Amino acid sequence: MNPEVKTAIADTLSAIVGWVTLAPLALLIPKKKGAVVIIGRQGGYFLDNAKHFYSYLHELQDRTINALFLSEHLSVVEELKERNAHAESFPSAKSIWCLLRAQVVVFDATDWSRKTRFQLCWRAKKVQLWHGAPLKDIELILFKKRLQRLNTLKAALLKFYKWILGRHAPYDLFISPSRFYTDNVFTRAINAKAIENFGYPRNDYLTKNFTGTDSLPALTLNSLDNNTLEQMLKKREQGYRLVLYAPTFRKTLKSPLSNGSLNLQTLNRNCSKQKIFFVVKLHPAVSNSVDLDAYDALIEYPATCDIYPIMSIFDAMVGDYSSMAFDFLLVNKPIYYFIYDLEDYIANDRELLFNFEESSPGILCKTQQALEKALMKLPEDRHQIQRKALLDKLFTVQDGSSSMKIWAYIKLHYIK
Repeated sequence: MNPEVKTAIADTLSAIVGWVTLAPLALLIPKKKGAVVIIGRQGGYFLDNAKHFYSYLHELQDRTINALFLSEHLSVVEELKERNAHAESFPSAKSIWCLLRAQVVVFDATDWSRKTRFQLCWRAKKVQLWHGAPLKDIELILFKKRLQRLNTLKAALLKFYKWILGRHAPYDLFISPSRFYTDNVFTRAINAKAIENFGYPRNDYLTKNFTGTDSLPALTLNSLDNNTLEQMLKKREQGYRLVLYAPTFRKTLKSPLSNGSLNLQTLNRNCSKQKIFFVVKLHPAVSNSVDLDAYDALIEYPATCDIYPIMSIFDAMVGDYSSMAFDFLLVNKPIYYFIYDLEDYIANDRELLFNFEESSPGILCKTQQALEKALMKLPEDRHQIQRKALLDKLFTVQDGSSSMKIWAYIKLHYIK
C-alpha cells in the first residue's frame, strides 16, 4: 500500500477516535485563563515562527500567562527545560490536559492538527502564524485545483479526510506579512475569521546586525547550529564573504546539489578563489541529500536548525522560489536567484502567484556559470531601490515588533 495512503488511513482513524473520546472532553472541561500552547512544526521542532513567538513570551516573564511549548521530540523538551522553559512531550497525559485547558493554541504549520490535537483543542482560539510570504500556490488555492483533477468519489473522500482532521477548519487569527498579501493571496487561500498584517516572529531579528550569540535571548540560542556558525565566523575573520544558499524543495525530493544542477567541485574551486564561503540551507524534505564535508568553501547548515537569528551575518543570499528570499529583503543585502528550472518548476511543481521577474530584485541566473560570475562581483549591489520597493510592498512590519503585535492582539481578544 502507498505510504501516503497508509498515513491518511491512520490519520483518519485517529481523528475518529479523537472526535468520539476527546472532543466531548474539550467541550466540558473549562479553559484556564492565560493558558497558551505553542505547537512546533514537523512534530514540534523548536524552529521558525513558533519558536520565536514562544521565546518572546518566555522573555516577557508575564505571570498572567502560562505559555507551553509542545513537541513530540523528547530532545527538544529536555533542552527547553534545561533553560527553565515550560515544555511538554506529546502525547503525554500532562500535554493532553494542557491542550484540553488551553485558551489559545498557536502554531505555524499545517500538520499541527494531526494525532488528535485538533479535537483536544477544539474550543480553544487557534492562531496560525504561518511560515513565510509565499511565491507559490498554497492551501485552498492548491486544494481546489487538486479537487478538480479527481473524480467525484475521490474528491468526496479527500474532502472528508481534510474535514475530519480539521485541516481547513477556520483559524481565529491568521498572521500575514502585509496588506498586499492579505488582499492578493490569503483571503483566497486561507479560511480565517481574522487576518492581521503583523509579520513573522522569525523576522524580528533580521533588521538587527548579528554581533554574536551573547546578544541573543537565551531561548533563541536553542536550535542554532553552533558548529557551523563557528566555522562561518572563522572564515569571515579570514576575509571570506558569507553567502547563504536556500533553495526550495522540488517534488522529486532532490536538491540542486544532488540532482546535478550544480557541479560541487567547480563551485567549491571558484568560491575558494573568490574567498566566498557558501552556506547551504536545504529544505527539511531534502536534507541529507548531499555530503559537503570534502569541500573547504562549501558547508551545509542543518535543515532542522534555526538560521534566522544569524541571517544578518551573511553578505548575500542565493534563492529561488522559497519565501526565505523574501525574508532576506529585511537584511538589505544582495540577492541572487539560481533558477535553472523555472519553466519546469512552474509546469510540474507549483504554479507561481506572481510574475517571477517582478518579484526577484536581483540577478537572475539560469546556469552555474552565470551564478558564479555574478557572485564574483560581490560586494557590488545594484538592486537596492528595487529591493526596497518590494520590501515595502511585502512587509508592513520592518522594526522587529511582530511578536509584540501578535501577543497584544491575542491578549486583548482571547485572554478573558
